[in-house]
Amino acid sequence: MTEIKVAFCLFTLFLSASIQAAYMPYVVRNYEGYIGEYPVHLSLQFYDFGGEVNVEGSYYYDNHRSLIPLYGVNESSSIILCEAVSDESFEKYIVQGEGVDVSKCPFNLTRNSTGFLGEWRNERLALKVDLKETVQVSDGVINGSAKVLDIPFWGAD
Repeated sequence: MTEIKVAFCLFTLFLSASIQAAYMPYVVRNYEGYIGEYPVHLSLQFYDFGGEVNVEGSYYYDNHRSLIPLYGVNESSSIILCEAVSDESFEKYIVQGEGVDVSKCPFNLTRNSTGFLGEWRNERLALKVDLKETVQVSDGVINGSAKVLDIPFWGAD
């Protein structure tokens, strides 16, 4: 996994230089809220590289602060997010950007005026999700109630 993280970091640096050379819309949005009764923080990076997966990020439960990588499909009124729970899913969906079977993703969220509402589901239970946007950056401009944009990066652990 360490080699993958290093390769991903190098790829991200290379991609950042490429993005500066040719404008490509890229938006980062941070949220805080609840999954069930559990407080969480979530950060999403939205982009359009022409593939099916067009959002990546991570979230953590405030009690644990252990980042869980996310990838998914962002649509106009909803977002479906999967968790990269293994080295294989991290490599396949986040590093290589393969298509995703959204029917197996735990997060099914709908946009509202302040963030997202929806549910997180696994084989055993379904929990209500309520997330409020705290800050975003788009075209290099930071907007929102938070003073700082924090982008948790799971590759740094």
